[in-house]
Amino acid sequence: MSQMITLMLASGAAFFYMAASWIMKAWGGSTYLVLIPAVILTLSAAAWFEIEVLRTTRLGHVIILILAIEFLMTFLVAVWFLGEQYTMRELAGAAIVLVGIAMLCMTPHHAG
Repeated sequence: MSQMITLMLASGAAFFYMAASWIMKAWGGSTYLVLIPAVILTLSAAAWFEIEVLRTTRLGHVIILILAIEFLMTFLVAVWFLGEQYTMRELAGAAIVLVGIAMLCMTPHHAG
């Protein structure tokens, strides 16, 4: 599997994991009749993307990549939609995560 496809599938999983968290935060006070199916659907989509990327890529790379991308997506949502502010130290940490994602994407990582 090419690195671009690996990154796209990992990003899909990360997006849906982040979306499930967003649903739980935004709709936490709503009825469970809406909340539970919405979370189940987003987590099911995330699992599908993760299973697809795990078929041809090493477990360690995939899990780290998904977690790092999810962190960055959540960070961006917190800044843009929730108006949260961060210190330079926290921004430097986010930049280091971004560099780590780039390093993982440039490393050959085929399943054995």
